[in-house]
Amino acid sequence: MTRYYLIIIYLLFLSYDLYPQDSGVPKLKEQIIPKNADTSTVNEWNDKAYRVRTSQPDSSIYYAERAQEIAEKLNFEKGIGIALKNQGLAFYNKTDYSNALDLWQRALTIFEENNLKLNISNVLNNIGSVYQMKGVDTKAIDYFFKSLKIAEELGDKKQIASCYINVGAVYANDRKTYPQSLETFDQAIKLAEEIGEYGLIH
Repeated sequence: MTRYYLIIIYLLFLSYDLYPQDSGVPKLKEQIIPKNADTSTVNEWNDKAYRVRTSQPDSSIYYAERAQEIAEKLNFEKGIGIALKNQGLAFYNKTDYSNALDLWQRALTIFEENNLKLNISNVLNNIGSVYQMKGVDTKAIDYFFKSLKIAEELGDKKQIASCYINVGAVYANDRKTYPQSLETFDQAIKLAEEIGEYGLIH
């Protein structure tokens, strides 16, 4: 049972906002957009946004908005979608679920229009997390299973494991499906051990 206790502790840990105060004002040199900005610049700003999404959510929003600004000038659709997704992650970590949901829905539309399946799966999983936090388990599980189906088609074990964790968390809310939650958590743990990946939150 030890592994189940660890998973439960892990899920509880995620429900708290354990990150330092964020001034929301990046250093001056980080505010300057180079004149020769290209898609690699978009990727760099998106990477910055993703790295600080939990520790400095306001800075993350700033970086992602700059990435979106450049990507739109370049008509770089994937870059726009990822920038919107990263903004959503930052708002999610600020517990602003309405903004997170709106941004992820916009990102999902872009990813679907460009047939970016792993990104689609990822955002569907994130949208499910919003509904889970709002207590709308039926909607949450629907999004998680949509995400899982795509992840399985792609054979992406990390994404599959992430979906299993979220599905298990919803099942754990109801005594009737509690045994299924343990089974689902076990599947997630086995996959995580198989690929050596324990940081499964996007």
